[in-house]
Amino acid sequence: MAVQHLQHLDLSKNAITCIRPLAALERLEVLLVSQNRLTSLDGVATLKRLNRLDAGHNDICTLEDVCAACSCPLLGTLTLSNNPALLVLDYRLHVVYFLPQV
Repeated sequence: MAVQHLQHLDLSKNAITCIRPLAALERLEVLLVSQNRLTSLDGVATLKRLNRLDAGHNDICTLEDVCAACSCPLLGTLTLSNNPALLVLDYRLHVVYFLPQV
């Protein structure tokens, strides 16, 4: 199976700081990147088949850092637990506004 045909990828607990190189995985449906060192979700915008993204326990500080996921039309599950961005007042309302499908 070629890498570009991956549908499920678990990169949790790897000290990853950037997921931009994953943008070429157009068939990816599930991406697990929890417990890394991510500061944004840049790179997921091209993952049009993505329906589950777990980015919990990272260093995502602002809601703008989550915006890349707004371009994922099939995204139904987004996990951001234990990220500094969750301290933003009414963060859930902002996420629901930008990602109504989640």
